[in-house]
Amino acid sequence: GYRLLLAPALYLITDAGAEALRQFVAGGGVLVVSFGSGLVDQAGQVRLGGYPGALRDLLGIRVEEFFPVGEENPIPLTNGAVGRIWSELMTVTSAQVVASYAAGPLAGRPALTRNDVGRGSAWYLSTELDDAAHDQVIAAALAAAGLAPEVPGLPAGVAAVRRRADGGRSWLFLLNHTTEPAVVPAAGMELLSGTEVVGSV
Repeated sequence: GYRLLLAPALYLITDAGAEALRQFVAGGGVLVVSFGSGLVDQAGQVRLGGYPGALRDLLGIRVEEFFPVGEENPIPLTNGAVGRIWSELMTVTSAQVVASYAAGPLAGRPALTRNDVGRGSAWYLSTELDDAAHDQVIAAALAAAGLAPEVPGLPAGVAAVRRRADGGRSWLFLLNHTTEPAVVPAAGMELLSGTEVVGSV
């Protein structure tokens, strides 16, 4: 029932789990996987043949070596992003390169990839991106999955979740994680006060 799955550092995965992800993507889903994924099987044994092990063919890549990144030496990427903490020497087998490393020992090597499989796609992040670049990758994956925010243009720090019931009824939950008031587009009955909301709350 999902159109997008996020798998950050999915270190241990069974063969059945890897096959389920492959079927999900082939059936039209979008999968985003980060470094540290697919490395060991259900017994905790390292998968042979290169990384990311059980997900290598689905992602269309092969990681040959790990390159940890010191906090004082972030790596620029060709799309303007900055990689932190981790990087990998990677080759593509069937994936498209979305961005490459722009400096250092991995200059010119893939950093972010996308592999189209069946009706879906599997994305791979071989480094930890700065927040703005990470948001851009997730936004691109959301667009590829045909998903849009429940409330477009939310202020920073505000989350919106809609719950639906049979018969078309729905409830919009707004969570302000900041200490400042925020204005959010909304319409309907505000349940705490019982007042009608038209335009924004």
